[in-house]
Amino acid sequence: MKKTIAGLLAIWMLVTTMAAGFAFYSFADVTEYDLTEFPRKTVEVGWGSLGVNKGLDGGKIDMRNSSGKVEVYEKGLVAHAASELTFDVKGKFVTRITALCGVERASNNNALDSASVTFKVLADGVVMYESPVVRDKSGSISIDVTIPGGTKILTL
Repeated sequence: MKKTIAGLLAIWMLVTTMAAGFAFYSFADVTEYDLTEFPRKTVEVGWGSLGVNKGLDGGKIDMRNSSGKVEVYEKGLVAHAASELTFDVKGKFVTRITALCGVERASNNNALDSASVTFKVLADGVVMYESPVVRDKSGSISIDVTIPGGTKILTL
């Protein structure tokens, strides 16, 4: 059975970071696992703590969409600075990950003009995707990454 990681990645950072909120989908039975609820194997956040369904300031998650309009998101994982999340996906038959990635507009974010973010997706330590630099004013980006069959560890 093939599964896809899909969903919203609502991430807001002050500096370069990696994080995500995703869901797994099975095309056969539409089983869904939301990565905001999925157990994380490891969490390393360079500053502060991982925000689960909340921004870095504890408020709602908001970021600019690809058109530049600020939107609020109910679900997502939020991290600051050089961050890394790993998920044990062994036996989940993940074949794909899709996400929306961007810069947080937290009320305490005084560095929006200089904030920059890059996002990476690794499958068993191999880089499958690395985004261009994303800034607040450039808006969010959508990613759609193929994950090799048999992947055991997904790193964001």
